Amino acid sequence: KTSIGHQKHSRHQHLLSDKNETTSATPSPKMSQGSSGGPPTPSPRSPSVASSNGGGVMTPSPPPPSLPPRGVGGGEDRRGSQFSGSINMKGDSFGSQSSLATSGSNTSGSQNSKESSSNLDSKDVKSALKKLSSGRSFSVGNLKLPRLPNVAENLKKKVTDQLRGGNDSGNATPDSKHSTSSPILDDSSAGGLDDTDDDELSTSVAELSLFSGSGDPTGGGGGGAVRAFNLLNEWTSGSGYNAAHFSGPVFIFSRKKKQFLVKWLVLGNGHVKWFNEESATHAKPKEVLLLNNIFTVSKKSDKHMGPDLEELHCFDIAAINSSGKLSTYMIGCVSSTERNTIMEKIVQSLGTRLANFDISDCTRIGWAYMKVGFAAEWSLSWLYLTARDIGFATQHSDNFQTINLKKTKDVSVKKDCKSLEPPSGFSKHPSLVLDLNDRTVYIMPGAPSEVATWKAAIEKIAFTNTNCLSEQQVTHENVPVIVDKCLKFVFSHGVTTEGIYRLAGVNTKINKLLSEFRSNAWNVEISREDYSEHDVANVLKRFVRQLEEPILTDVLRQSFLLSSRIQDEDTKLKTYKSLLGQLPDINYATCRKLLGHLYTVSSQHEKNLMPVYNLAPLWGPNMLIVDAHTQGFGETRDESDVCADLISNYPYLFDVDMEELDKEKKLLDVLEKINCPTPSTLKRSGDVKMWCYLDSRTAGKCVSLILHPSLTAGDAIKHVAKEAGLIDIQGLVMHEVVLGDCLERPIHYSEKLLDLTLRWGVWEDEDRRNNYLVLKCNKLYAEAVPCAIPPLSIFSEIQFCDNKPKSKFCKYLVSVANANITCRKEDKNGQTIESFSWPVEDIIWYIGCEKKRSPPHSLNLTFIDKHEPSVRTKETPAFGRVLSFGSRELFTKWIAALLVAEYDSDITQNNLLFLE
Repeated sequence: KTSIGHQKHSRHQHLLSDKNETTSATPSPKMSQGSSGGPPTPSPRSPSVASSNGGGVMTPSPPPPSLPPRGVGGGEDRRGSQFSGSINMKGDSFGSQSSLATSGSNTSGSQNSKESSSNLDSKDVKSALKKLSSGRSFSVGNLKLPRLPNVAENLKKKVTDQLRGGNDSGNATPDSKHSTSSPILDDSSAGGLDDTDDDELSTSVAELSLFSGSGDPTGGGGGGAVRAFNLLNEWTSGSGYNAAHFSGPVFIFSRKKKQFLVKWLVLGNGHVKWFNEESATHAKPKEVLLLNNIFTVSKKSDKHMGPDLEELHCFDIAAINSSGKLSTYMIGCVSSTERNTIMEKIVQSLGTRLANFDISDCTRIGWAYMKVGFAAEWSLSWLYLTARDIGFATQHSDNFQTINLKKTKDVSVKKDCKSLEPPSGFSKHPSLVLDLNDRTVYIMPGAPSEVATWKAAIEKIAFTNTNCLSEQQVTHENVPVIVDKCLKFVFSHGVTTEGIYRLAGVNTKINKLLSEFRSNAWNVEISREDYSEHDVANVLKRFVRQLEEPILTDVLRQSFLLSSRIQDEDTKLKTYKSLLGQLPDINYATCRKLLGHLYTVSSQHEKNLMPVYNLAPLWGPNMLIVDAHTQGFGETRDESDVCADLISNYPYLFDVDMEELDKEKKLLDVLEKINCPTPSTLKRSGDVKMWCYLDSRTAGKCVSLILHPSLTAGDAIKHVAKEAGLIDIQGLVMHEVVLGDCLERPIHYSEKLLDLTLRWGVWEDEDRRNNYLVLKCNKLYAEAVPCAIPPLSIFSEIQFCDNKPKSKFCKYLVSVANANITCRKEDKNGQTIESFSWPVEDIIWYIGCEKKRSPPHSLNLTFIDKHEPSVRTKETPAFGRVLSFGSRELFTKWIAALLVAEYDSDITQNNLLFLE
């Protein structure tokens, strides 16, 4: 075992050390966009000349000498390699399968063909001709066609000519339709790769009929035939195409052994093939791929380990192999440079259109049918992917065009493509549909299995949103989708809200929404039921602050700061305008959209109390400083001045006409009527009316409230105080009282009262019968608010009772941390295990407890599920779950922790400090 392992290691080191000596080509320069053409047309090659041993048994002759390089002496243009291998013809007249090995043909070797055919007696000739006459079925490798195609008819004619002695010169008569392939009869009786020279392939006419169809390349029946003849014949320009060559060691992944094996890869003469070692290049290769049978070449970003645990840089080749099956081969290299070099040589060998293709920015390249728009026509195209774009060159275009994949809304697979009028032979193929902002792109790869790989590769590019502004999905205006959606939501629901962009949102909701925008941003839905305007406003601020580079860029940051100090107003504005014009396109579009929105918000400062001098300190640091910078956010005077200038002079700086401003004003008027209705502007039907009591229900003082959809608890407090003549409302909090005065809950000032009361509708009759609203001071709540300073978490031993049948109060270790309530209990071994856990944002908590629960202490908290109706059943006969506290100090700390977990620092309305 030691000897064998030593031999393998020595061969591995020998192959890697000799790589530089065996490389026969260097990387090609950057691709010329004006080049035209496609993969090279295979030219005739010297056949494997056979001779007779005198006993009637045909034996193959030695392989022909290697041809001189292209352009040297009388050597012909070797743009590709001829097909050779096994062809099985089946029919009812066949007693058994007849295998015919074919190889390329030219003027050399004709004499041997005559001698071989003359050794056959007349019976053999008649028998062979009789078998060839059947046309019931035709099989190439594992591909079966229902009828004998024209390719097989031509092949049969050529084989018949060989058996009959051919023409006067002894050669098979070339067929005008298929001049790129001249199969002849090999003298060996058993076809296949084992009996052919290592330069010959056992795929024969596999590329002429890769898919089911007529198989006639000129008739357009098979997809592979159309690909082969269109790409090879129509795209090839001139005979001077210089295909790349390569020879060197690589690592090829073995699926059977589940590891990488060292092989010697050879590229040239229209083939990609590999051997066990360099010295075995004249023997039978382990695998041979015809370049014209390659579908895609793609880089792999994930890491792989070689046999000696070295890191490998890999790429995949999807191609029809020598067995006629579509396979994907993973090839590894010791460095990314070597990987790119080998990939580039393979890609450049695929055709003249790719002769100067630069693979450095490309992650995947292949061929497919493509059309842009439903009414367009399908065109055979080269496709490639980069970090942001998809490039394509059709058979009718001279240059590569690119489409920004970041404008993709959706990527889907359309299985039934009859309505798309697919190319001939592709009627049953699925199609990839890219739904972009301004167009729809249809892609039909050569093999159905390639649709899924292309879809995954495109989705990874289109739907990956990082902290780089240029890598964000964008709208048709080139504005990031997250910015566009957040601005639209705030404009619709919060442009007149007091303290917009100043007040904090719920931290858990902000993080959740940011996480959703990381994937396909177009699929994110922001609903009023799930998010408030403050949540969404803080999502936008945090997104801008977390960018890798500020919106106004690091390069221009200092210039903007210096411009703010210019005394002459006209000179300052012209300087600002010039600097904005130097921004990248996506930065300029984002600035224009954001500053236009802030200009609108500032115009409503009488309602939202957010004039320019309140907005500038919030947005100036975000637009010029990001979290990655070391400068603190306290040093923001210059940044605020820049932002104030940009907001105030938005119409001039971005050439906004009055028509656009008037349209914005009309939209604001409509939104005001919807969100802030009055009896004079809108007559509502179905509004809920209820009484709001002062201090207590028995005090006898109450005020009528009309609960329209936009009425918040803070607005209700102002209305009740005004109606009741209250001057000092400091410390007054709106409360929800339920279950016959057993439970009460301080209502956050931003909560909608209509949503609260509608929630009662799904409760049991006994639970909702005596519910009401009361405005009062709460001593426990007042003691807890000063302690609610984030970050705040608490952990203590508390009595807990579930809402299940026969549940009793038991001691648990309960905590509030990371916006979650968690109950833990010790097991028999003394280890603490988690028993229950609930996110604070998914619960509603009340102060108090049902009397029949018999809690051990008088200070209790009851909480229910916010998203599930509180209905009593056999499984849950009690109302909510209860925590019972033994001390007042611990109880107030728990209330403070719950307030911080749900509202962060935005707890009371008294935090609103505005300059009026």
